[in-house]
Amino acid sequence: MDNLKVKCNVGLLKIDLNDSGDYTVVSVDDETFFERFSEYYKNILEKADDLDKRYAELDEKYKDDKIEQAVQKMKERRKFSEYSAQLIDSVFGKDTVKKYFKEIYDEIPDFVPSAECVLSFLEQVTPGIEKLFNKTIIDRDKASRERMAKYKPQDHKKPVKSK
Repeated sequence: MDNLKVKCNVGLLKIDLNDSGDYTVVSVDDETFFERFSEYYKNILEKADDLDKRYAELDEKYKDDKIEQAVQKMKERRKFSEYSAQLIDSVFGKDTVKKYFKEIYDEIPDFVPSAECVLSFLEQVTPGIEKLFNKTIIDRDKASRERMAKYKPQDHKKPVKSK
């Protein structure tokens, strides 16, 4: 009896999230990952633009009550931060934010990371992900070209329509 053993060759990227050993893993072969990552960026930029517009509305609405204006702006900023953290978890896996900020959550369980905290995470992971995916795309493109070079199509002409 002949045996055939096959092996799954899936590229993985392990992202260490803290000094306690927590990490998340993404796959460069997950066709949805880079799309989700790109959508995340798009959503964050749109929400940031919306936040600026919302601030302008609040400035107008509470122009005579600076304290209420500040309170409402803080609420909007908190919503933005919570949304950003949810998106990170949706892209990088459940509890990525809690793992990344583990030391803080250990001390302050109801901590809500600021937009700056979320951006810090993104600034750290983005170059590695872009590099990894650019390399993967280049490798795939190269492999595809090599496969296609072996293919020798016959001389087919496009059919000509009769008049």
